[in-house]
Amino acid sequence: ANIAPGADFTLTQNSVVPFTSVNTGAVANTLYLKAGNVGIGTAAPDYLLTVGNLTSGSFIDQSILIANRGGETSSIRLMETTDTYGGSFEYDGGTDLIGIRGHNNSQAGALVLAIPRSSGNVGIGTTNPAVAKLQVAGDAAVRKGDKLLLDSDDGTADTYVMRNTGATTVSWFVDGTEIATLKKQTEVR
Repeated sequence: ANIAPGADFTLTQNSVVPFTSVNTGAVANTLYLKAGNVGIGTAAPDYLLTVGNLTSGSFIDQSILIANRGGETSSIRLMETTDTYGGSFEYDGGTDLIGIRGHNNSQAGALVLAIPRSSGNVGIGTTNPAVAKLQVAGDAAVRKGDKLLLDSDDGTADTYVMRNTGATTVSWFVDGTEIATLKKQTEVR
């Protein structure tokens, strides 16, 4: 059946209304089904789900809301067909944590990165990063140059650096001046 543009309509099946369209006169509020793809706000969905008009000359903010009743978890899961391997981005309303969860042969998975909504701190290996903006529980490695830079936040240009300066040497610098060196775990200069 064809429905005239601009008309409100409802689809009913077995006395249940699974779909209602209310005309607003804009393509942005239109649902399209095309060759197995679903488009919201676009007449040419290129993927299983395309939200927004990617070919339009003017871009507006577009959002997808995944809400719960409070105290529950909302998530976007990126999984293999078994639904036990992959990852998910989630918000847990019970703990107020925003997180990334890794799934390795597990539906529940393990929370690998946590951001408490109240503090905004980032925790890796911990769900309660209260010590600093970034808190790592467990080993951490710095690669690609093997440098750790710490800038002061008082408006000065002081930069403190810890750097791997050799195969068995770690050096500490303040404003480009070496202040200490550690070699082979025993020699301090």
